[in-house]
Amino acid sequence: YDVVMNRTEFDRFLRTVKDKHFDSDRNKLIETTLVSTGFTSDQCLQLVNLFSFDSEKIKLMQAMYPRIVDKPNFYLVIESLTFPVSYTHLTLPTNTIINVTKTYKNYEKNTCFGDINLACCYE
Repeated sequence: YDVVMNRTEFDRFLRTVKDKHFDSDRNKLIETTLVSTGFTSDQCLQLVNLFSFDSEKIKLMQAMYPRIVDKPNFYLVIESLTFPVSYTHLTLPTNTIINVTKTYKNYEKNTCFGDINLACCYE
C-alpha cells in the first residue's frame, strides 16, 4: 500500500474536501488523491459522512475500498448507510467478506449481495 495520511495531513485534506460546494467536486478531489494515497476505514468513514445520499456514499465506498489499508474495519463504513436496502447496491471485489451488525426489529437475515458477502446480524 501507499502511504496513509497522518492525522494532520488528513485533517487538512478533509477540510479541503468539505470546502467544495458540489459533490462532483468532492468526488474528483478524493479520486485524484486515491491514485497515490491509502486510507484507513475511519478516514473513509469521515469522507463518506460528507455525503447525504446513500447512492453517493456507495460510489465513494466502491472507489475507496481498494485503497483501504485496514479492510477488516471497513464494516464501520458500510454501517454508515442510512437504509439497509442500500447494501444491495454495494459491489466490492469478489470474495470480500465483511461483518455488518445493525439493529432492526423483526428482521433477521444472513445473505450475500452481488460480489460482496455481507455477514449480517440483525437483532
